[in-house]
Amino acid sequence: MSPPNLVASTLAPIGKSSPQSSTTASSTLEFAITFDAAKSAAPLDGRLLLLFSTDPAKEPRFQTDGTPKPQIVFGLDVENWSPGIARLVSATNENVFGYPIRRLRDLKPAEYIVQPVLDRYETFKRADGAAT
Repeated sequence: MSPPNLVASTLAPIGKSSPQSSTTASSTLEFAITFDAAKSAAPLDGRLLLLFSTDPAKEPRFQTDGTPKPQIVFGLDVENWSPGIARLVSATNENVFGYPIRRLRDLKPAEYIVQPVLDRYETFKRADGAAT
């Protein structure tokens, strides 16, 4: 059984994009995401997702699907992520990929509801020391 998803406890936008922002502003957009020890005292592995929605009807994590009106998701792999340590999801990080928009720098200026979610992985160590 895989561990449950973790909604990160702190999301801090470091950059900001508004409808009047230039392309330069969207290319510097970044978010610092942390979780506190109350969520997990142990370091975590998984896929950190940053979900964007323009629809306030429900949480962004419940709107990312195959419908004709998909919301936007970006992801980053994390290993040994400790409580209180920020992980950056930024427009300049080439390891952050999205759907249906490939890069965070291509996100159009708008008002978004933003939600971070960690899809936790359970990492197993083989007898030879390799991770699986």
